[in-house]
Amino acid sequence: MEFAPSSPYLHAKMLGCQAGRDYTAIAGSANFSYDGMDVNHELDVALSGSDARQIFMCAKEQYVKDA
Repeated sequence: MEFAPSSPYLHAKMLGCQAGRDYTAIAGSANFSYDGMDVNHELDVALSGSDARQIFMCAKEQYVKDA
């Protein structure tokens, strides 16, 4: 099983939000635009709670400087 294709191109995005102790994460292929959300055929998954927190913290650690 391969997580990402062997080419350097991966079209996935992730949006993580935190409000106090509440976490939400949306991950998938859609651009966060009108076409990406309402026109194109894309796939995203929305998570909340501890699953979203785990993804949020992992992404923050990986991509945010001085996290």
